[in-house]
Amino acid sequence: MSIFDADTHLYEEPDCFTRFLPARYRPRALEVSEFEGARRWCFAGAPTVFVPDDISSAHGPGAGAEVFEPNTDPPKRHPTDIPLYRDPTVRRQFNESHAVIGAAVLPNIGLVAEHEMRSDPEASVANIVAYNTWLGNAWGFNLSETLFAIPIIPTAIPEATNNEIHRLVSLGVRAVVVRPGPWGGLPPGDAAFDPFWSTVASARIPVYVHITQSGYSTWFGPALGIEADPADTALTPLHVLGCFGSRPMEDTFTSLAMWGVFDRWPDVIIVSAENGGDFVDRLWDLEPFFGQWRSDRMSDASGRSVAKPEKSIRTLARRHLRVVSPPYRSAAHLVSRLGAEAVLFGSDFPHPEGLPTPGHSHFVTEGLDMVERAKVLCGNASRLFGLADVRG
Repeated sequence: MSIFDADTHLYEEPDCFTRFLPARYRPRALEVSEFEGARRWCFAGAPTVFVPDDISSAHGPGAGAEVFEPNTDPPKRHPTDIPLYRDPTVRRQFNESHAVIGAAVLPNIGLVAEHEMRSDPEASVANIVAYNTWLGNAWGFNLSETLFAIPIIPTAIPEATNNEIHRLVSLGVRAVVVRPGPWGGLPPGDAAFDPFWSTVASARIPVYVHITQSGYSTWFGPALGIEADPADTALTPLHVLGCFGSRPMEDTFTSLAMWGVFDRWPDVIIVSAENGGDFVDRLWDLEPFFGQWRSDRMSDASGRSVAKPEKSIRTLARRHLRVVSPPYRSAAHLVSRLGAEAVLFGSDFPHPEGLPTPGHSHFVTEGLDMVERAKVLCGNASRLFGLADVRG
Protein backbone atom coordinates (compact mmCIF):
# COMPACT_ATOMS: atom_id res chain seq x y z
CA MET A 1 0.00 0.00 0.00
CA SER A 2 1.32 3.45 -0.91
CA ILE A 3 2.31 5.90 1.82
CA PHE A 4 2.31 9.66 2.15
CA ASP A 5 4.53 10.43 5.13
CA ALA A 6 3.13 13.58 6.72
CA ASP A 7 5.89 14.02 9.31
CA THR A 8 9.55 13.66 8.35
CA HIS A 9 12.53 15.89 9.07
CA LEU A 10 15.85 17.02 7.69
CA TYR A 11 19.03 17.85 9.55
CA GLU A 12 20.13 21.33 8.55
CA GLU A 13 23.49 22.54 7.35
CA PRO A 14 25.35 24.79 9.82
CA ASP A 15 24.83 27.89 7.67
CA CYS A 16 21.10 27.40 7.10
CA PHE A 17 20.31 30.73 8.78
CA THR A 18 23.36 32.73 7.73
CA ARG A 19 23.76 31.84 4.05
CA PHE A 20 21.05 34.31 3.01
CA LEU A 21 21.00 36.52 6.10
CA PRO A 22 21.48 40.25 5.32
CA ALA A 23 24.86 41.52 6.48
CA ARG A 24 23.39 43.96 9.00
CA TYR A 25 21.96 41.03 10.97
CA ARG A 26 25.13 38.93 11.07
CA PRO A 27 26.00 39.99 14.65
CA ARG A 28 22.52 38.71 15.61
CA ALA A 29 22.64 35.47 13.67
CA LEU A 30 21.59 31.99 14.74
CA GLU A 31 24.62 29.93 13.77
CA VAL A 32 27.04 27.22 14.81
CA SER A 33 29.97 28.76 16.70
CA GLU A 34 32.78 27.83 19.03
CA PHE A 35 31.74 28.43 22.64
CA GLU A 36 33.92 27.44 25.58
CA GLY A 37 35.79 24.89 23.49
CA ALA A 38 32.76 23.23 21.91
CA ARG A 39 30.78 23.78 18.73
CA ARG A 40 27.24 24.83 19.58
CA TRP A 41 24.25 26.55 18.08
CA CYS A 42 24.43 30.16 19.26
CA PHE A 43 22.26 33.23 18.86
CA ALA A 44 24.07 36.58 18.84
CA GLY A 45 27.09 34.80 20.31
CA ALA A 46 25.27 33.14 23.23
CA PRO A 47 24.58 29.39 23.18
CA THR A 48 21.04 28.16 22.64
CA VAL A 49 19.46 26.40 25.59
CA PHE A 50 16.92 23.88 24.32
CA VAL A 51 19.46 22.51 21.83
CA PRO A 52 22.70 22.24 23.82
CA ASP A 53 25.03 21.16 21.00
CA ASP A 54 25.61 21.62 17.26
CA ILE A 55 23.51 18.58 16.22
CA SER A 56 26.46 17.18 14.26
CA SER A 57 25.44 13.75 15.54
CA ALA A 58 22.21 12.16 16.72
CA HIS A 59 20.73 8.83 17.73
CA GLY A 60 19.57 6.88 14.71
CA PRO A 61 16.03 6.57 13.37
CA GLY A 62 13.82 4.50 15.63
CA ALA A 63 16.37 4.37 18.45
CA GLY A 64 13.97 6.06 20.86
CA ALA A 65 13.05 2.87 22.67
CA GLU A 66 16.68 2.48 23.67
CA VAL A 67 17.17 6.19 24.36
CA PHE A 68 14.27 6.39 26.81
CA GLU A 69 14.43 2.88 28.26
CA PRO A 70 15.78 3.02 31.84
CA ASN A 71 18.74 0.93 32.94
CA THR A 72 20.11 0.44 29.45
CA ASP A 73 23.18 1.87 27.80
CA PRO A 74 22.24 4.66 25.38
CA PRO A 75 22.60 3.77 21.70
CA LYS A 76 25.42 5.17 19.64
CA ARG A 77 25.14 8.56 18.01
CA HIS A 78 25.72 8.88 14.28
CA PRO A 79 26.76 11.80 12.07
CA THR A 80 23.92 13.92 10.70
CA ASP A 81 25.82 15.28 7.70
CA ILE A 82 24.98 12.30 5.48
CA PRO A 83 23.17 12.56 2.14
CA LEU A 84 20.02 10.81 3.41
CA TYR A 85 19.46 13.62 5.90
CA ARG A 86 20.60 16.56 3.76
CA ASP A 87 20.14 15.69 0.09
CA PRO A 88 16.54 15.71 -1.22
CA THR A 89 17.38 13.48 -4.18
CA VAL A 90 18.78 10.78 -1.90
CA ARG A 91 15.78 11.14 0.42
CA ARG A 92 13.38 10.72 -2.48
CA GLN A 93 15.15 7.53 -3.56
CA PHE A 94 14.97 6.25 0.02
CA ASN A 95 11.26 7.03 0.15
CA GLU A 96 10.60 5.25 -3.11
CA SER A 97 12.22 2.11 -1.70
CA HIS A 98 9.61 2.16 1.08
CA ALA A 99 6.56 2.83 -1.12
CA VAL A 100 6.42 6.48 -0.04
CA ILE A 101 4.90 8.51 -2.88
CA GLY A 102 5.07 11.83 -1.02
CA ALA A 103 6.48 13.30 2.17
CA ALA A 104 6.29 16.49 4.18
CA VAL A 105 9.81 17.51 5.23
CA LEU A 106 9.90 19.64 8.37
CA PRO A 107 12.76 21.59 9.95
CA ASN A 108 14.83 20.37 12.87
CA ILE A 109 16.74 23.19 14.62
CA GLY A 110 14.41 25.50 12.71
CA LEU A 111 11.45 24.50 14.86
CA VAL A 112 12.98 25.85 18.07
CA ALA A 113 14.57 28.91 16.48
CA GLU A 114 11.86 31.42 17.34
CA HIS A 115 11.95 30.54 21.02
CA GLU A 116 15.72 30.85 21.17
CA MET A 117 15.55 34.30 19.52
CA ARG A 118 12.58 35.62 21.51
CA SER A 119 14.66 38.41 23.07
CA ASP A 120 15.13 40.07 19.66
CA PRO A 121 11.96 39.85 17.51
CA GLU A 122 13.43 41.81 14.60
CA ALA A 123 16.47 39.54 14.33
CA SER A 124 14.23 36.52 14.82
CA VAL A 125 12.19 37.46 11.77
CA ALA A 126 15.31 38.14 9.68
CA ASN A 127 16.86 34.78 10.60
CA ILE A 128 13.67 32.84 9.88
CA VAL A 129 13.11 34.50 6.51
CA ALA A 130 16.75 33.73 5.63
CA TYR A 131 16.21 30.13 6.76
CA ASN A 132 13.18 29.79 4.51
CA THR A 133 15.23 31.06 1.58
CA TRP A 134 17.90 28.46 2.36
CA LEU A 135 15.24 25.75 2.64
CA GLY A 136 13.74 26.60 -0.72
CA ASN A 137 17.16 26.57 -2.36
CA ALA A 138 18.49 23.43 -0.65
CA TRP A 139 15.36 21.24 -0.73
CA GLY A 140 12.78 23.03 -2.82
CA PHE A 141 9.22 23.45 -1.67
CA ASN A 142 7.98 20.86 -4.17
CA LEU A 143 10.44 18.32 -5.55
CA SER A 144 8.67 16.56 -8.43
CA GLU A 145 5.42 16.30 -6.47
CA THR A 146 7.13 13.95 -4.00
CA LEU A 147 8.97 16.00 -1.36
CA PHE A 148 7.40 19.07 0.19
CA ALA A 149 9.74 21.08 2.43
CA ILE A 150 7.75 23.11 4.95
CA PRO A 151 8.97 26.62 5.81
CA ILE A 152 8.55 28.37 9.15
CA ILE A 153 6.20 31.28 9.72
CA PRO A 154 7.70 33.94 12.03
CA THR A 155 5.09 34.97 14.58
CA ALA A 156 6.84 37.51 16.81
CA ILE A 157 5.76 40.51 14.68
CA PRO A 158 2.31 40.36 12.99
CA GLU A 159 3.37 42.42 9.98
CA ALA A 160 6.24 40.01 9.34
CA THR A 161 3.90 37.02 9.74
CA ASN A 162 1.58 38.43 7.10
CA ASN A 163 4.40 39.44 4.74
CA GLU A 164 6.16 36.09 4.90
CA ILE A 165 3.06 34.04 4.13
CA HIS A 166 2.45 36.17 1.03
CA ARG A 167 6.05 35.64 -0.08
CA LEU A 168 5.96 31.90 0.53
CA VAL A 169 2.65 31.38 -1.24
CA SER A 170 4.09 33.18 -4.26
CA LEU A 171 6.90 30.59 -4.23
CA GLY A 172 4.46 27.68 -4.36
CA VAL A 173 4.72 26.24 -0.86
CA ARG A 174 2.22 23.48 -0.07
CA ALA A 175 2.22 23.93 3.73
CA VAL A 176 3.75 26.07 6.47
CA VAL A 177 4.60 25.41 10.11
CA VAL A 178 4.04 27.56 13.21
CA ARG A 179 4.83 27.09 16.88
CA PRO A 180 1.96 26.35 19.27
CA GLY A 181 0.81 28.91 21.80
CA PRO A 182 0.57 32.71 21.59
CA TRP A 183 2.14 34.60 18.71
CA GLY A 184 4.14 37.60 19.84
CA GLY A 185 2.07 37.87 23.00
CA LEU A 186 -1.22 37.71 21.08
CA PRO A 187 -3.68 34.88 20.41
CA PRO A 188 -3.05 33.49 16.91
CA GLY A 189 -6.60 34.42 15.95
CA ASP A 190 -6.12 38.09 16.81
CA ALA A 191 -7.20 40.56 14.13
CA ALA A 192 -3.54 41.46 13.57
CA PHE A 193 -3.10 38.06 11.91
CA ASP A 194 -6.20 38.22 9.69
CA PRO A 195 -4.09 38.65 6.52
CA PHE A 196 -2.22 35.46 7.39
CA TRP A 197 -5.37 33.38 7.81
CA SER A 198 -6.98 34.91 4.75
CA THR A 199 -3.93 34.03 2.66
CA VAL A 200 -3.63 30.40 3.78
CA ALA A 201 -7.38 29.94 3.30
CA SER A 202 -7.30 31.39 -0.21
CA ALA A 203 -4.24 29.32 -1.13
CA ARG A 204 -5.73 26.23 0.57
CA ILE A 205 -2.48 25.31 2.25
CA PRO A 206 -2.48 23.55 5.64
CA VAL A 207 -0.87 25.10 8.68
CA TYR A 208 1.23 22.65 10.68
CA VAL A 209 1.46 23.11 14.43
CA HIS A 210 4.47 21.02 15.43
CA ILE A 211 5.69 20.25 18.93
CA THR A 212 8.49 22.56 20.02
CA GLN A 213 9.50 24.90 22.82
CA SER A 214 6.23 26.85 22.95
CA GLY A 215 7.29 29.12 25.78
CA TYR A 216 4.98 27.47 28.30
CA SER A 217 7.87 26.43 30.53
CA THR A 218 9.03 30.06 30.63
CA TRP A 219 5.68 31.10 32.07
CA PHE A 220 4.74 28.11 34.21
CA GLY A 221 8.13 26.66 35.14
CA PRO A 222 8.89 28.95 38.09
CA ALA A 223 5.42 28.44 39.58
CA LEU A 224 5.76 24.67 39.25
CA GLY A 225 9.28 24.59 40.66
CA ILE A 226 10.85 23.37 37.42
CA GLU A 227 13.38 24.90 35.05
CA ALA A 228 11.91 27.77 33.05
CA ASP A 229 14.16 27.22 30.05
CA PRO A 230 15.32 23.60 30.02
CA ALA A 231 17.51 21.80 27.52
CA ASP A 232 15.78 19.04 25.60
CA THR A 233 17.85 16.55 27.60
CA ALA A 234 16.65 17.98 30.94
CA LEU A 235 12.87 17.84 30.62
CA THR A 236 10.96 16.65 33.68
CA PRO A 237 7.57 14.87 33.67
CA LEU A 238 5.95 18.21 34.54
CA HIS A 239 7.56 19.82 31.50
CA VAL A 240 6.26 17.08 29.25
CA LEU A 241 2.79 17.08 30.80
CA GLY A 242 2.10 20.80 30.92
CA CYS A 243 4.50 22.63 28.62
CA PHE A 244 4.92 20.51 25.50
CA GLY A 245 2.72 18.56 23.13
CA SER A 246 -0.90 18.10 24.12
CA ARG A 247 -1.36 21.14 26.34
CA PRO A 248 -0.08 23.84 23.96
CA MET A 249 -1.83 22.11 21.05
CA GLU A 250 -5.25 21.96 22.69
CA ASP A 251 -4.87 25.58 23.77
CA THR A 252 -3.92 26.66 20.25
CA PHE A 253 -6.86 24.95 18.57
CA THR A 254 -9.32 26.15 21.20
CA SER A 255 -8.00 29.69 20.89
CA LEU A 256 -8.46 29.64 17.11
CA ALA A 257 -12.01 28.40 17.62
CA MET A 258 -12.80 31.07 20.23
CA TRP A 259 -11.38 33.87 18.09
CA GLY A 260 -13.53 32.85 15.14
CA VAL A 261 -10.78 31.84 12.70
CA PHE A 262 -12.72 28.80 11.49
CA ASP A 263 -15.97 30.75 11.21
CA ARG A 264 -14.35 33.44 9.07
CA TRP A 265 -12.25 31.13 6.93
CA PRO A 266 -13.93 27.74 6.45
CA ASP A 267 -11.00 26.47 4.36
CA VAL A 268 -8.37 26.77 7.12
CA ILE A 269 -6.86 23.39 8.02
CA ILE A 270 -4.64 22.87 11.07
CA VAL A 271 -2.29 19.86 11.12
CA SER A 272 -1.07 18.73 14.53
CA ALA A 273 2.29 16.95 14.32
CA GLU A 274 4.01 15.17 17.22
CA ASN A 275 1.65 16.64 19.80
CA GLY A 276 0.19 13.22 20.52
CA GLY A 277 -3.49 12.42 20.22
CA ASP A 278 -4.75 12.78 23.77
CA PHE A 279 -5.52 16.47 23.29
CA VAL A 280 -8.41 15.45 21.01
CA ASP A 281 -10.12 13.85 24.01
CA ARG A 282 -9.66 17.11 25.88
CA LEU A 283 -11.42 18.95 23.05
CA TRP A 284 -14.23 16.41 23.25
CA ASP A 285 -14.56 17.00 26.99
CA LEU A 286 -14.83 20.73 26.32
CA GLU A 287 -17.92 20.29 24.13
CA PRO A 288 -20.71 21.22 26.56
CA PHE A 289 -18.87 24.23 27.97
CA PHE A 290 -17.82 25.51 24.54
CA GLY A 291 -21.40 25.26 23.33
CA GLN A 292 -22.71 27.04 26.41
CA TRP A 293 -20.12 29.80 26.03
CA ARG A 294 -21.16 30.34 22.41
CA SER A 295 -24.90 29.80 22.89
CA ASP A 296 -25.89 33.47 22.93
CA ARG A 297 -22.90 34.97 21.16
CA MET A 298 -22.66 36.42 17.68
CA SER A 299 -19.09 37.51 18.28
CA ASP A 300 -15.70 35.98 18.94
CA ALA A 301 -13.64 36.21 22.11
CA SER A 302 -12.42 39.69 21.15
CA GLY A 303 -15.92 41.02 20.53
CA ARG A 304 -15.75 41.02 16.72
CA SER A 305 -18.97 39.92 15.05
CA VAL A 306 -19.24 36.42 13.58
CA ALA A 307 -22.07 35.77 11.14
CA LYS A 308 -22.74 32.12 11.96
CA PRO A 309 -20.63 30.97 14.90
CA GLU A 310 -20.29 27.19 15.13
CA LYS A 311 -21.29 26.09 18.63
CA SER A 312 -19.71 22.61 18.61
CA ILE A 313 -15.97 22.35 19.08
CA ARG A 314 -16.22 18.71 18.05
CA THR A 315 -17.65 19.79 14.71
CA LEU A 316 -14.89 22.37 14.32
CA ALA A 317 -12.26 19.71 15.07
CA ARG A 318 -13.69 17.29 12.51
CA ARG A 319 -13.76 20.02 9.87
CA HIS A 320 -10.54 21.89 10.53
CA LEU A 321 -8.14 19.58 12.41
CA ARG A 322 -5.87 16.92 10.96
CA VAL A 323 -3.78 14.88 13.38
CA VAL A 324 -0.60 12.97 12.60
CA SER A 325 -1.09 9.78 14.58
CA PRO A 326 1.71 8.93 17.04
CA PRO A 327 3.90 6.45 15.13
CA TYR A 328 3.87 3.69 17.75
CA ARG A 329 0.16 3.86 18.56
CA SER A 330 -2.92 2.65 16.70
CA ALA A 331 -4.84 5.44 14.98
CA ALA A 332 -8.15 3.70 15.71
CA HIS A 333 -9.15 5.97 18.60
CA LEU A 334 -8.37 9.15 16.64
CA VAL A 335 -10.38 7.76 13.73
CA SER A 336 -13.32 7.11 16.05
CA ARG A 337 -13.21 10.73 17.22
CA LEU A 338 -12.35 12.72 14.11
CA GLY A 339 -13.21 10.34 11.30
CA ALA A 340 -10.83 8.45 9.04
CA GLU A 341 -10.48 11.50 6.77
CA ALA A 342 -8.82 13.58 9.50
CA VAL A 343 -5.96 11.28 10.57
CA LEU A 344 -2.54 11.20 8.91
CA PHE A 345 0.44 8.88 9.03
CA GLY A 346 3.84 10.27 9.97
CA SER A 347 7.02 8.33 10.67
CA ASP A 348 9.02 11.21 12.22
CA PHE A 349 12.00 9.87 10.24
CA PRO A 350 14.92 10.22 10.92
CA HIS A 351 14.38 11.21 14.54
CA PRO A 352 15.14 8.58 17.19
CA GLU A 353 11.64 8.79 18.69
CA GLY A 354 10.16 8.02 15.27
CA LEU A 355 10.02 4.85 13.21
CA PRO A 356 13.14 3.14 11.80
CA THR A 357 11.68 3.61 8.31
CA PRO A 358 8.35 4.87 6.97
CA GLY A 359 7.58 1.26 6.08
CA HIS A 360 7.08 0.40 9.75
CA SER A 361 3.49 1.63 9.63
CA HIS A 362 1.79 -1.40 11.18
CA PHE A 363 1.58 0.19 14.64
CA VAL A 364 -0.60 3.00 13.29
CA THR A 365 -2.85 0.84 11.11
CA GLU A 366 -3.65 -1.78 13.76
CA GLY A 367 -7.41 -2.02 14.19
CA LEU A 368 -8.25 -0.12 10.99
CA ASP A 369 -10.13 -1.63 8.07
CA MET A 370 -8.69 -1.48 4.57
CA VAL A 371 -10.56 1.68 3.58
CA GLU A 372 -9.43 3.47 6.74
CA ARG A 373 -5.85 2.29 6.23
CA ALA A 374 -5.75 3.68 2.71
CA LYS A 375 -7.00 7.06 3.91
CA VAL A 376 -4.66 7.31 6.90
CA LEU A 377 -1.55 6.00 5.18
CA CYS A 378 -1.86 7.92 1.95
CA GLY A 379 -5.12 9.41 0.74
CA ASN A 380 -5.69 12.11 3.33
CA ALA A 381 -2.24 13.69 3.21
CA SER A 382 -2.02 13.31 -0.56
CA ARG A 383 -5.15 15.38 -1.00
CA LEU A 384 -3.97 17.87 1.60
CA PHE A 385 -0.81 18.47 -0.44
CA GLY A 386 -2.64 18.61 -3.74
CA LEU A 387 -1.62 15.30 -5.30
CA ALA A 388 -4.04 14.10 -7.94
CA ASP A 389 -5.42 10.63 -8.67
CA VAL A 390 -4.62 9.12 -5.28
CA ARG A 391 -6.89 6.46 -3.87
CA GLY A 392 -7.92 6.33 -0.25
